[in-house]
Amino acid sequence: MAEDRRRYNYLERVLAEINDHFISLPKEDVKKNNEILKSVLDNLIRKMKEKDPLFKAMYKRVFYGGSYYDGLRVGKPEEFDLDLLLSLPTFAKPVLTTGDIPGFVHLHLEEYDAWMKQPEAMPAYRTFSDLFDRERFLDTEKVLAWMEGIVQKSLNEFPAKGSKTIFENKHGTFEVIFQKGGPALTLKITGPDFKMDVDLVTCFVFHADKWPTNGFRPNPVESKPDFFIVPKKPKVSGNESIPRYWRLSFQEQERKLMEGKRTLKPTVKLLKKLRDSLDHKCIASYYIKTVLLHIIEKKDDEFWQNSLSYVFMTVLKEYREDYIEKRNIPYYWNESNNLIGGVNQVLLENMNNRLKNVIKRIELNSIRDPYAITSFIHINSKFICLDTDDVKRNNKILQSVLNTIINKMKEKDPLFKALFTRVFYGGSYYDGLRVGNPEEFDLDLLLSLPTFAEPTLTTSNIPGFVHLQLKKFDAWMKQPEAMPAYRTFSNLFDDQRYLDTQKVLAWMEGIVQKSLNDFPTSGSKKMLTNENGRFEVIVQKGGPALTLKISGPSGLKMDVDLVTCFVFHADKWPTNGFKKNPVRSKPDFFIVPKKPKASGNEPIPRYWRLSFQEQERVLIDGKRTLKPTIKLLK
Repeated sequence: MAEDRRRYNYLERVLAEINDHFISLPKEDVKKNNEILKSVLDNLIRKMKEKDPLFKAMYKRVFYGGSYYDGLRVGKPEEFDLDLLLSLPTFAKPVLTTGDIPGFVHLHLEEYDAWMKQPEAMPAYRTFSDLFDRERFLDTEKVLAWMEGIVQKSLNEFPAKGSKTIFENKHGTFEVIFQKGGPALTLKITGPDFKMDVDLVTCFVFHADKWPTNGFRPNPVESKPDFFIVPKKPKVSGNESIPRYWRLSFQEQERKLMEGKRTLKPTVKLLKKLRDSLDHKCIASYYIKTVLLHIIEKKDDEFWQNSLSYVFMTVLKEYREDYIEKRNIPYYWNESNNLIGGVNQVLLENMNNRLKNVIKRIELNSIRDPYAITSFIHINSKFICLDTDDVKRNNKILQSVLNTIINKMKEKDPLFKALFTRVFYGGSYYDGLRVGNPEEFDLDLLLSLPTFAEPTLTTSNIPGFVHLQLKKFDAWMKQPEAMPAYRTFSNLFDDQRYLDTQKVLAWMEGIVQKSLNDFPTSGSKKMLTNENGRFEVIVQKGGPALTLKISGPSGLKMDVDLVTCFVFHADKWPTNGFKKNPVRSKPDFFIVPKKPKASGNEPIPRYWRLSFQEQERVLIDGKRTLKPTIKLLK
């Protein structure tokens, strides 16, 4: 068992880095957004109470729901789900009955007329009947129309600029646009270097005495007795009127069940990132959350204290085998409801096969590269965040342009797609040692050779340079997984299966050129358009690098050197006079196709320069005056 838990240790550091740098939310952004949101919301709700006596009478509190507040959000903190919890008068005897669709209920007031005759009902409840149909069933459409009117009337009381409402607080002036969509009313808030979408959902809250039975799970969290109903329409219905359907929501219980399990939330976020990368659009975030709720029930608390790599791989396999392969994700609170019951069966089979392939490739001994997993979740970049506007802008543009090109390269060349692992953002800019404007970037495209082929490094007669030979090239090419991706693999080697710098560079130049040819042309320039604007790109060849000269709006200019490198791990670390790796947390090193200034009798194309950039960066980090000193010396 202990050996099984250590099986995925080689992934631990990489998964932690992915979670920290690409999935987790920056604490400063979280704090700022929370403060801005609370300020806008407090002012709005105060005004809503002033404008509508019925809202004031029924309003209880805001529940900060959704993946952001559950700690499961992937991406920037720009989308928020907030439930406005309302409570119906108990005197009116609200009764919940389960409908013909699992997970949905109807709400009927049995003593509506008696309640309206009570002194405390007036004047606050004068418009109460507007929320119900003729038979006194709570009507989703009527409730949403009522809430939309309150919000709009309240926003009209604030200063306006065209169609935008103006709010001011200590963080600045913010503009708000109000939109309607589904069960939510969306507030689109923008301000200085800031944007946020807030979904306000009208919910009714009930206590333990109303907890649904008839196939529903009893409340497993006694400290959280309340549950909600939400005006979300079902996808299908029987003969009953659609506006009578209210979806049950047990968000408070779900959040509590997920608390205190160290590796659970990072695992959920990694699964969601994998889902997005595999384009499994039919798997909603709540479906993944539901799978984890089932797994929580099966595992003891000790399981979640294991390494993230072990927990993630265990959950990933159970997700595939127990849910996707069986084509059933039972609703946690009522298992008669299959959440993916309406998904096309062929699509689910394809998803299962994709997941099976991902798991197989991670577990194969031939993929012992911990960074190989980044190819499955499309992590291609890791930027150092600097303060200047130019740097932030260039980082964003560079990332978008590079992602566009690399995705196209994967489409155009199966061998590149198979070998590519990640981008290493190298050079003085990312080391924090650049002097001058952030207009030149050095990026290493890291490729990984199949270990089955036994890539062997031998030191050459020139210090700092090695040769790379595949000992079992022919045996590898006979493996089923080698085809068709590796069909052109031999083009990178000479007759004795030594990796050839000139052939590799010619191959890479061809891929880049073919990929850029798919984009529109303006003279000799390629035109790339994305969410950051329209950019002109020229490709130039120079030494071991291919240079992308990028220009764009507002005088943007940047030169990006793409260097084709191969990555190796600690077991290949060179000896024979080389220093041992001083940074255990960085076991990887690279070889770069840079020609030596002189050579012996061996062919020049066999010379590859060793590169230990990751170790050098760590050795330099954390020394307060070192980087300023280097820049002054330069």
